[in-house]
Amino acid sequence: MAQSDAKVYVNVQVGEEDKARIARQEKTWNGTRLVLYCLVFLAACLVVLYLMSSTTSETTWSDWLFPWPTGKNL
Repeated sequence: MAQSDAKVYVNVQVGEEDKARIARQEKTWNGTRLVLYCLVFLAACLVVLYLMSSTTSETTWSDWLFPWPTGKNL
């Protein structure tokens, strides 16, 4: 889908090495790589949040996840 002969336009003044770097980055980044990067980043964030919540949680009751009666207090 991507055209390899598409020209990259830069709207600010940059040096030649920056132009080459930008052109190289435009060739290497594609939709699949961006989606995978986002999924890995999201998974890492969720793991960090889970670990933070499991170490700092003040929950002391055992039925916080399933609050409906389990049969012992019916």
